[in-house]
Amino acid sequence: YRILRTTALEVPLSARPPVRLTVLELRRPGRLPGGALGDTPSYYAYWFVSRGRETAHHLVLDLYTVFDRVVHGRLVRWAYVALAGSRAPGSAAHHEQIREFVRALYPTLKAAD
Repeated sequence: YRILRTTALEVPLSARPPVRLTVLELRRPGRLPGGALGDTPSYYAYWFVSRGRETAHHLVLDLYTVFDRVVHGRLVRWAYVALAGSRAPGSAAHHEQIREFVRALYPTLKAAD
């Protein structure tokens, strides 16, 4: 896979601030259905969740982890939530697909909190 672009995406939710995700727009060279050579466009979206905290950035996750270990002497567990799918080249329609899916998924994730 080759990363073409990295973007931030906000997913508005009711009664709370939006969830922020990192979205990687990818391209995988290879054989297409039918045997021709070409690129398969896709995306990979993710964010991290722990009790009372969320972030879409690895650095922020690392800083929270260091802070909790040094200041509080505890190791906080984090979940890595990831979504992947296909996308149309040159289109941002997959952003709305991600938003719709996260809006439906999020209440289920937080119920386990």
